[in-house]
Amino acid sequence: MSSFCFLSVAPGRNSFLLDGLEEFTLYEVLLQAYNDLGSSEPSPVVLARTRESVPGSGPAGVTAEATSSTTILVKWGGVPRRHRNGVIEGYKVYYGAKGVAFRYKDIEGNATAQTTLTELRKYTKYAVQVLAYTRVGDGVLSSPPLQERTFEDVPGTHKKKRKKMAGGQVGFIFSL
Repeated sequence: MSSFCFLSVAPGRNSFLLDGLEEFTLYEVLLQAYNDLGSSEPSPVVLARTRESVPGSGPAGVTAEATSSTTILVKWGGVPRRHRNGVIEGYKVYYGAKGVAFRYKDIEGNATAQTTLTELRKYTKYAVQVLAYTRVGDGVLSSPPLQERTFEDVPGTHKKKRKKMAGGQVGFIFSL
């Protein structure tokens, strides 16, 4: 979307600070002098890009789907163009559960928009969020956090102890 803004600078000034500009945006700037008799020809256009910043929003379309008792597949779309604020260098997928510390998985580059979280606890509800980052730093986490539970699984192996009891009886003690 192109728009133009015309600003007047007080006589005798030889510089002017443009503020309130969008991050990592290319601007065209030109000058034109004027007085009571008219205006000059415009100067040649100068291109200037504002500095890169962190993404202003999380990726769109984040989904999380349990694929086993210990894995969750996470997919995401891009950060809306107006919120990228720079070159997206990668993504971080944050995940955690009650009693499980939050961690993140770093996905460098833009070659993929999905990852599988592995070595998760069985039948546990995880919160999942994704952020994009630029060389300047981490952006905003996707919102709201997604909730996904890993699948149930067969009980794990158990240990049994055999114990001789009085009267020729045998007892077993099981622990999971």
